[in-house]
Amino acid sequence: MKTAVTPPNPPSRKEGTVIDADDYPADHEAEQALQDLTQHLNTTPTQGEASDAVLAEILEILSSHDPMGKYSSLRPHRKGGTRKTYLANWGKAGLPVIFKADIAANELVSSHAKRHVLERGCTTENELDIISEIEHPEQHYLIGLRDFFVSEKLLALGSPSGTITVENFFDGKTLEELVQEDGVLSKKEFEELFSQQLEAERYLINEVGVYHRDNHKRNILVKKTNKGIESRLTDYGNAIKKDRVQAKVLPTGGSTYILDPTLGETQAHDETSELFAIGKNMIYALTGEEVRDNSLAAIKEALHKIKGGAKKYVPFIDRLVSHDREERFENIDQAIAAFAELKKPGFFKHLVTNYAKQTMFAAGVLSTVTLSTVGAFLYQSADFAAQLAEESKRGVEMKVLDRTADISNDLFDATVRLYSWDDCDHRWPEVEALRVAPGESLSGDIEAICEKIPIFDGNYGIYRFLSLPHFYGRAYIEGIDKEDHVGVWPDRSESTVALDMHEGGAYGDGINYTIPEDIAPGTHYFVVELFSPGNEKPQYGNDWSEHLKLPEKGTLMFRTHIPLIVGEETQGVDLKFLALNRMPDQLSLGEVYEAPSKGYTFEPKNLTMEVSLPDEGHEFTLRNKSNRHPLHTYLNMPNTNNTEVQPLQIVVRDSTGTINSCMYLPIKRQEETYNEGRYQLWEFGIPGLEWKDKVKMLRDDVFARDWIATHPEVQQTFEVYQAAQERFIADVPKLTDRIEFNQSQLDSLWNNAAQFGFH
Repeated sequence: MKTAVTPPNPPSRKEGTVIDADDYPADHEAEQALQDLTQHLNTTPTQGEASDAVLAEILEILSSHDPMGKYSSLRPHRKGGTRKTYLANWGKAGLPVIFKADIAANELVSSHAKRHVLERGCTTENELDIISEIEHPEQHYLIGLRDFFVSEKLLALGSPSGTITVENFFDGKTLEELVQEDGVLSKKEFEELFSQQLEAERYLINEVGVYHRDNHKRNILVKKTNKGIESRLTDYGNAIKKDRVQAKVLPTGGSTYILDPTLGETQAHDETSELFAIGKNMIYALTGEEVRDNSLAAIKEALHKIKGGAKKYVPFIDRLVSHDREERFENIDQAIAAFAELKKPGFFKHLVTNYAKQTMFAAGVLSTVTLSTVGAFLYQSADFAAQLAEESKRGVEMKVLDRTADISNDLFDATVRLYSWDDCDHRWPEVEALRVAPGESLSGDIEAICEKIPIFDGNYGIYRFLSLPHFYGRAYIEGIDKEDHVGVWPDRSESTVALDMHEGGAYGDGINYTIPEDIAPGTHYFVVELFSPGNEKPQYGNDWSEHLKLPEKGTLMFRTHIPLIVGEETQGVDLKFLALNRMPDQLSLGEVYEAPSKGYTFEPKNLTMEVSLPDEGHEFTLRNKSNRHPLHTYLNMPNTNNTEVQPLQIVVRDSTGTINSCMYLPIKRQEETYNEGRYQLWEFGIPGLEWKDKVKMLRDDVFARDWIATHPEVQQTFEVYQAAQERFIADVPKLTDRIEFNQSQLDSLWNNAAQFGFH
């Protein structure tokens, strides 16, 4: 029988306060809670837990979808105004994780909570929409997603979204708890914390395209370590895509404490509103006072209480929280630049620091330069010098983005812009997809902005920035032979430097591609790829090869795809994410539109999908299919000895069984195994030049088999013909003579199927 353990008590809160993410215990509470987590989830729940419908449903989900038992010791943690949280252990090491779920609609108490959750959709599903798009969250001081589940049962029980998320646990205190227990932050702690939090906001705003709208002191988690401050921004329940923000009389926000007072019927939430919240948190961190009165007098009084070296930040904070929008920073980048400038040491400190460094260097030289060391230095061989030069070259790494399966690199950032000549108003990436017709012309360009790599130019005795080589590539529609040859020289400025490289070597002004006249209705994927030119020394121009080590020639360095919707009645479909290494892995598709992004959707109507690994001959049995989430499923990946990159094939059909789209995601098995080798882990892979042809062959095969299946009068004939090829190749002419169809009819039918690549 399971032992009942009293959960850590949450801090006291006023009635009606909306609590979004102060869901994490203090250090001592976490330690005690983890000591208590010793019972496995498959044991019998206590009476108190049995009455928790959310907990019971999570246990039921895990019993069905967690065959390896990677989650254990699940127990209630906290309940706020809009959500419940549960603590659990994950994996062999028992890493702590947090489960989150909405409370039932009839349990919402305050009008504030009801309005935000029931009318404006600030739910766990909304949080999932946002958090699913955050790549490498820890690098940007954000809490990341580990797993999620969707429950029809919770919807039936009154949950606003039926969504359960599993997030990484951060063992720290909220900023509120930290200040209450340890006192206000020192200047150094303040600088460390808000350098991180400004970066978190910058990443959300500029790279994810999201406003957090709830950045208050209980959503900032802080941990003091020997190396300094470490922090995370959490809770995206109130977050929203930037292009969906609207001005409202009652603006959406998790806490009125950090709500921008300039918002209203004519002013929508923007970057300066996010900075206003950061400014209020800065005041709290340096004074310990929560300035709930947003009047100018109250804010000025609080700013006067900032003491010591942190006083130099008062003008900066004053700009963040100003009621005059003209006085505020224009954007997050401007604020970060100003904050970085303030962090620089004063002249005297700078002088002392440099003097000390120079003195130590001189002493080190005098004490170490002896005859023996000089001799050793002169003895270095040319081979060793060449090795050092090779190792000092700047390398390049590629990565695959979980949400799109697109490929990027850490040398240059490339952006593709694409539009149809027949509809110039809708341009990618301002829209989710392009709706096109056979014969239409597509035009576009590639913008590639490279990192500034300083090098020493011996010819002139100066430092300059390295100029990068030309990266060649191609643009095409998956499954269609026709392609457009493109190339790009990455630049350090923000000018467009895309080129169209024709066979004669002349350069045009961008991507030019005509949709084939015989293209079938459905969702197709326009692909742009850029490849490494290798490391051969250039015949002319700057010798970048002395400073840069590129991947082998022909290695794919950049790849992006753009959904093209063909047909007036066609639903656009695209990947929302493929979450590998979640055991079971999870795949989700969603609708896309020829309009500005509508955010995450689970509701593609009247569509079904088939998923397989053609190289393994493996077809997945799809789970978690329902009317509401037909294109979301769990995948039990097969065990294989093949570690090469192979396609995950996804075929989507409409209500008539007609193919809507064929999607191919490059994945491969990792070398590592899990649970003593019984389970294998999979990851995205970087495909080679042959990927285009392989995808075409597989896609053609899908359409050919569909063509045969819709012609029952010839299906049996082809099966006999195939058997003849496989078993009696030499006797095919004699065997086909005995088929009811004569040879000329058979050849005609075979040629019709061959146009789809069925052989």
